[in-house]
Amino acid sequence: MLRPVTSDDIPFIYRLGRAEPTAHFSWPQAVHSPSEQQFTQAIALNVMAHFIVIGLKTGHPIGYVVAHDADLEHGTVHMGIFLLPTHQKVGLGAEAGGLLLKYLFEQDSIRKVYGTAIDQTSPTRGWNRLFRQEACLREHCWFHGRYWNEYIFAIDRRDWNNLAKRFLGRLLSREGAHL
Repeated sequence: MLRPVTSDDIPFIYRLGRAEPTAHFSWPQAVHSPSEQQFTQAIALNVMAHFIVIGLKTGHPIGYVVAHDADLEHGTVHMGIFLLPTHQKVGLGAEAGGLLLKYLFEQDSIRKVYGTAIDQTSPTRGWNRLFRQEACLREHCWFHGRYWNEYIFAIDRRDWNNLAKRFLGRLLSREGAHL
């Protein structure tokens, strides 16, 4: 389940951004802000939409999804998906990301959604069903003491429309869905 972000969620989001990279997908530039206050200010400037991922079983926050750095003139936006380590690699990122994609493509101004990942955080096999890898920037990103390859993924409205009914149908029809 997704719910809108409130000011009370900022410390949780900030901690997710400071964690060791494991399954992050495209952090907004704000995460590189050194303090929580600067992070809060930066996130307000470049976020189009963001939601807290709530675990259905616990009712507690387990992650964060964000659409950031929108270029409405060209109809593009970047998205990010971040989960607590205990909730990674079980399909929750794909579920939360799919719900964010649904929301984004309901906006007439969005025609293409980008995501980036570094080596260690590259999306798992499920993302290859939704996104196409468009580029690999070798040793492009300095993070946690070293340079990483950065991968750029994208999905456009046409591909989303072809996949959405199957993807969302499976997600919504599953009994006991994770979100």
